Amino acid sequence: MPDYPLIFLQSYLEGRTYTVHLNDTTSIPESTPSSLSQGAVLSTTLIPLRLSDIPRPPHTHLTLYADDTALLSQFWRPDTIPRRLSTAITTLHKYFTTCKLRLKKNKTEALLYSKCRPPLRGPNQFQDNFGPWTSTVRCLVLVLDSKLLFSRHLHTVANKATGASCNIIPLLARDSALTQTNKLTLYKLLIRSNLTYAAPVWSSICPCNHHRLQVIKSKYLRVIGNHPSRTSNSHLHNSLNIQPIIVLTHRLTDKFFVHCPSHPTPQSNKQGIIL
Repeated sequence: MPDYPLIFLQSYLEGRTYTVHLNDTTSIPESTPSSLSQGAVLSTTLIPLRLSDIPRPPHTHLTLYADDTALLSQFWRPDTIPRRLSTAITTLHKYFTTCKLRLKKNKTEALLYSKCRPPLRGPNQFQDNFGPWTSTVRCLVLVLDSKLLFSRHLHTVANKATGASCNIIPLLARDSALTQTNKLTLYKLLIRSNLTYAAPVWSSICPCNHHRLQVIKSKYLRVIGNHPSRTSNSHLHNSLNIQPIIVLTHRLTDKFFVHCPSHPTPQSNKQGIIL
């Protein structure tokens, strides 16, 4: 390998500084002793290269996304799964120690999908300690529960959408100077995007959970369209040319699986075949 790629990467990794801007004030530059900035262009390339030789424990499926690692295992006997995961975690822990990567116990969680009662002992072995099975696991921003009802996730996205609306509600209000088209654009970018996050995963939920999201969505559409509080959802969606939440989530799901076969990642290719 020539020297110039190494010199280029060295200049990218070493001597990095950061500052904080607040209004018209800028802090003193401080150096970063380690890690990479998540928004940088090369970070998404360097992290997979760093973990390219990560071991693949047997009887488990390893998935990676940046610095997040997930282990999946399935078997008809639930008591076999903890042993497999414990062996896999031990193998990965040795690899991370060799590579000087720190594995945090408070971020190591285990979730069991099983009808077995009572629940089994947790497999998340870390420094000779075992932790219990958790009722929910956060994967990126998606919250998975042991029954795959996604109630906790929908509660989370509803709170995020409400928090985002608090910042822009003066722009969506009836006395706002913005046009209805601009209001709908803000709604789609900041509110609807939170409500439909990871929709292909949870779009098959029960109708009552769809109704919870529809209530939140209709509340903001009434404000944007300057409609009375008793306006029906059908009239609301027709006047603003907006799809109901259940139709929108199913459309996003169909679009996702249609594009899966052309995705460069092998795991994503199989999703379209399974459908």
